[in-house]
Amino acid sequence: DLTIGFKGIINDMYCKDTSRRISAGYLQKQREGIVLSVPLGYFKDKNTDEVVIIEEEAEIVRRIYDLYLQGYGLKSIADKLNSEGVKSPLYYQTTKLKKKPMRTAPKITKRFLWNGTTVKRVLTNEFYKGTLVCHKTHTNKIYHTREVLPVEENFVHEDFVPAIISKEKWEQVQTIFEQKKKNVRAFLKLFIGIFIEI
Repeated sequence: DLTIGFKGIINDMYCKDTSRRISAGYLQKQREGIVLSVPLGYFKDKNTDEVVIIEEEAEIVRRIYDLYLQGYGLKSIADKLNSEGVKSPLYYQTTKLKKKPMRTAPKITKRFLWNGTTVKRVLTNEFYKGTLVCHKTHTNKIYHTREVLPVEENFVHEDFVPAIISKEKWEQVQTIFEQKKKNVRAFLKLFIGIFIEI
């Protein structure tokens, strides 16, 4: 019984040590800017680690940015892309990169359809302006929850990949996002104030 107990402790220590090594290696890759996965519009060569633009997909990304700047909302863009038969990022990941969709993914994404959340991810992804940002989130291994890390803890690599969207256009989109957030907050504050008075 004592021998079995010691073996259990040793095995547990080995597993924890292996986990720490994997985490440390992953963190080092993030510091060095080694791209682990690329979004819609890009392809990474596994042999050379070179990241290149796929024009067919890049055109979808450019169109989303143009539509948003023309005044279309997130849902309106998603509906427009779906009506035209444009496949979502998951389609390209499963067909070209051979990735399997997450079990928790919504049914609409498994049908390769766009939704507002997918459009927002494209519009807020800094990768499209050529900037790689790593170490943005941390997963708690005990509670299995993901937390967003402070900006100062991120690893930012400017001009790391070829840009699909110019920095000026990307910043313009973010400004509109922030303005819309402020408008929503102001509306909610006004609505709550009126409700309290009533």
